[in-house]
Amino acid sequence: MITVYGDLACPFASLALHGLRAARTRAARGDIALDIRPFPLELINERPHRRSTLEAEKGALTAVEPALGWRAWPDGADSAWPVSTLLPLAAVVAANRPSAGGLAAGDALDAALRHAFYVEGRCITLLPVVLDAASGCPEVNADALAEELRGGVGIAEVVDGAGKDRVARGSPHVFAGGRDWLNPGVELDPQTHRVTRYDPAVYDEIVAAAA
Repeated sequence: MITVYGDLACPFASLALHGLRAARTRAARGDIALDIRPFPLELINERPHRRSTLEAEKGALTAVEPALGWRAWPDGADSAWPVSTLLPLAAVVAANRPSAGGLAAGDALDAALRHAFYVEGRCITLLPVVLDAASGCPEVNADALAEELRGGVGIAEVVDGAGKDRVARGSPHVFAGGRDWLNPGVELDPQTHRVTRYDPAVYDEIVAAAA
């Protein structure tokens, strides 16, 4: 198993998950589960997700990894920008529950939500958008997920992810085989948003460590 802490509105976490899923496919190791856990940046930073920062980071990462297929946020869609990802993070936690499908469901829903945000430009803050993404994932029991969310499942885990006792030190932070990687494979100049290092081979290393 590979455990990944990250935020949905973190391009670095999205890149890491893209790389890990691709490496798992290359290794034909569909038996390796991704346990995706929340690292809620808006609670840790105590501010909403900033469109300008995310768009700069998206552009820098797609420049070195075009396979991401990300698109710029749609013009004229300012009011739809998801300033919060607490609900979709909670939905992934809830999807990880056996009643909603388990880790495979959480993995699939996480991928669907990231596609909705980074490619389709959808407001994943909204419950209808989250449930629509879930309905497109065969691994997810969408009705059970809706009931779990209605009961508040996942919110406590998201809030705990911002607590002082959190295991992860950033988004993304990956754990496998007794090892860990903080923001694996990439470094970004915080002033210029230029990628100073990109090594996608690290994702194959992580998958091998989990085997």
